[in-house]
Amino acid sequence: MLENPAMEVERYLAVGAALFALGALGFLTRRNLILMILSAELMLHGVSLTLVTFGRMHHSQEGQAFTIFILTVAACEAGFALYESLITRSRPMCTTSPRPGGMWACARAAETRPRSRRG
Repeated sequence: MLENPAMEVERYLAVGAALFALGALGFLTRRNLILMILSAELMLHGVSLTLVTFGRMHHSQEGQAFTIFILTVAACEAGFALYESLITRSRPMCTTSPRPGGMWACARAAETRPRSRRG
């Protein structure tokens, strides 16, 4: 245990802020949908670490209760990313780059592409 408990709290808050900042940077700079979801999950983990730290600092269990909710949302996001990665094996990956027709233009292009005949 450290001599100064406030120093320990500051370290946890600094790690939580660093996780959130790295997640926000990844979310804003990536174009791949799955990487954006993973960056959002990193931001959620930074927030949950901060909530647990404040809950422990104030001697309450509310931070841990919110963290359980946040981890449930993060697990749903991971499931969605897995679903998207399995679905997009048969079609090209959609990105968030601006193109005519919106975000799902690559999906529509894959549907109208002629398929090869297997005999």
